Amino acid sequence: PEECESSPNLDDLMNDIGTVIAAKWKLVGVQLMLSNGTLQEIQVQCSGKPDECKLAILQVFAEWRNLGTSPYTWKTMINVLKSPTVGEVTLANNLQTKYYS
Repeated sequence: PEECESSPNLDDLMNDIGTVIAAKWKLVGVQLMLSNGTLQEIQVQCSGKPDECKLAILQVFAEWRNLGTSPYTWKTMINVLKSPTVGEVTLANNLQTKYYS
């Protein structure tokens, strides 16, 4: 159970989540309480680039870690994924199994 509170690393976030739901980067950012300004900045930075959504979700993860808008833990990310906004319950359950069971 202690691992629920462990901090993810960006590689794991990208491999386990970013590649799967990159298109939902903005919804994830909103759930992590990133500001509209931050999300717009990410959109501008990544717009039109190859792998635009993957770049954007990586930025969301990095901003979440750096800003500390909500606790930087797997538990937070799993709750975000399970939220009605993001709606990735199966992915969340798989991560829960992988990281703390």
